[in-house]
Amino acid sequence: MEGRVEKLARETILSKKSGHFQFNLANDISRKEEAICGGQISILIDAHMNNYLSVFEQLRRSIETRVPGVLITMVTTSQKKVFLINRTG
Repeated sequence: MEGRVEKLARETILSKKSGHFQFNLANDISRKEEAICGGQISILIDAHMNNYLSVFEQLRRSIETRVPGVLITMVTTSQKKVFLINRTG
């Protein structure tokens, strides 16, 4: 699973197109390359993380000083399956 997500992350960053990916983890045990632990997982890969460095810096300061904070990630999609991501803290 980790390898597949890492590959998707590289492709997403190179294409500059964020994406939302879902994986089924309830595969048959005979499929050795697939996860068999059960359930599903949903991954959001943001191709534009650098746009939110100031938000992540605020989050880091909040954690270091033990001041509660909130990270909000808003995701919208267009009809062309383009994922728009906005973050605030």
